[in-house]
Amino acid sequence: MSMLSAQIDELRNAAEFYDGFKAANLMRDAADTIWQLRDDLQRTNAENAKLRELVKRMHGHIRQTCGECDGWYCSSFDEDNECCVYDTLVRELGTEVD
Repeated sequence: MSMLSAQIDELRNAAEFYDGFKAANLMRDAADTIWQLRDDLQRTNAENAKLRELVKRMHGHIRQTCGECDGWYCSSFDEDNECCVYDTLVRELGTEVD
């Protein structure tokens, strides 16, 4: 069980103990909010993983097509005057490149 799931369970259990008090409703609302935020984070992480894989595949295709970076898409260099500028851009996205 994740740390967030454990916290949600603790809040719900505490809400049962304080049932009838305003604090119980606040605890339930907090548990619901944490649950939603956890789900949003998991969904976002899954989307990011898909995007990183797409960038990695696209980068591999560009490098394979580019060869010595004499293609039309390699007209600029990175700050170290190294080609391919796409290597730098892909690294900035947090994706490993060879």
